[in-house]
Amino acid sequence: MELKTKSDPLQVRLLYSKISELFQIPTLLIIVIFFICVGFIQYYFVQYQLYKNVENELQNAANKITYELTGANGWETENFRHSMNDYSNWHIIDTSGIIIDIEGFIPNIVGKITPPAEKVFQQPQTVTSAFRENWRVLARHLDSGYVILGIRQPSGQNNDDSLLYSNISIFGTSLQRALKVPMVKIDENIETAIISSHNNLLFMWGGIPLKSQILTSEYQTPHYQKLVTQKDVNYLFFKPVISLNNNKPIGVIIVYKNISDIQSALNNQFYVDLILFIIAIIFILILFAKSFKKYNPPNYTIVQAIAEGENEHIEFKETYIWNVNTKNKDSNLRFEVMKAIAGFSNKDGGQVFIGIKDDLKVPGIERDLQCFSSRDSFGLNIVDTISEYLGRSIMTGCYISYSEHNGKTVCIIKVPKSKEPVYFRYKEKQTFFLRIQNTTKDFEIGLAVKYINKHFRRIAS
Repeated sequence: MELKTKSDPLQVRLLYSKISELFQIPTLLIIVIFFICVGFIQYYFVQYQLYKNVENELQNAANKITYELTGANGWETENFRHSMNDYSNWHIIDTSGIIIDIEGFIPNIVGKITPPAEKVFQQPQTVTSAFRENWRVLARHLDSGYVILGIRQPSGQNNDDSLLYSNISIFGTSLQRALKVPMVKIDENIETAIISSHNNLLFMWGGIPLKSQILTSEYQTPHYQKLVTQKDVNYLFFKPVISLNNNKPIGVIIVYKNISDIQSALNNQFYVDLILFIIAIIFILILFAKSFKKYNPPNYTIVQAIAEGENEHIEFKETYIWNVNTKNKDSNLRFEVMKAIAGFSNKDGGQVFIGIKDDLKVPGIERDLQCFSSRDSFGLNIVDTISEYLGRSIMTGCYISYSEHNGKTVCIIKVPKSKEPVYFRYKEKQTFFLRIQNTTKDFEIGLAVKYINKHFRRIAS
């Protein structure tokens, strides 16, 4: 039975060093991430600037309309009707819910309409609005709603009534047909409203004094709102209007701008940035996967290693420091482990199993542990030896663990593939070792230089 023991502080420290090395992102990845971040920052900055420009435009339009439409005593519609306003998208509503004027109608802004008196459907009627405007109005029932036409400040009753009758006939008797009538077919002096049978305002142009629901507090608070319909994306600005006389709210001016083109351009830019971001993430993951595979050999258990036998990734050592022949401590034996580690580092990495003989028997490291005060000191000696004779960089990449097999403890040193040549330094001499199949060979200087120039330049790139 094989049991993995808990990691001691030494193993945790080595594992942390190894993970830190693995996740050193190459400069290319940093550049990719940088430009992706720049792309998203640019997107949100451009979005902010575009919306800020639209907001300024809407504020200026609302302020101009307010100046032309209000006075000391409240609404002054006469001045507004005769003004030459260069903006053409607004909804103006009194706090009582009376519609003052609409140009560029948007659904779902105005609440339900109070139906007019039935006599308006029978013949034209003269109506005086709350703002002292006289209207001549006529309504007609449709299959699922009704249409209302009005002439402001009628000049002559007979002529006005004739004009109302001739124009209302254009709308027919179907609500759908009425909604499709182009306004160019309607006389320029006539203003129009089309309402559903549920009293929802479906279309309006002009200032027929219809009464909708009393404005809620939402309408009396200045704010911006994006309204998405089936056809367009509109950006609205709600500007409450305050009476100059008593400083009380008298209504709201709602101006808007169609930002469908702006939103479409922003969406396209966002999708481009998102695609680039996804590609970058995939690219990073591929490089990480390659890096992990490149610098990390297969991870064998004791059972798997014994089944495989020694190969290009597996090396067995019966002991670390215990001489089985003299039955005494022999510090030079640890150099055999160091040579195996150096060979793995310079090739594709591997595992050194201390406590397993070449004939695959498992005596364990119990004899080695007799030479140390504890298993921790045994592991620290391996770390210090690697650092002294192979270098600190390879020491931080190695991972030491212990496993039980049939009651015997085996020390496993997992060695990563090194990014730079590893030399075994002993008595002012440097030797280059390389793992070849199931043996570790030392290279003479010429072959070593040739291998290093070819192998480690490729890794660096």
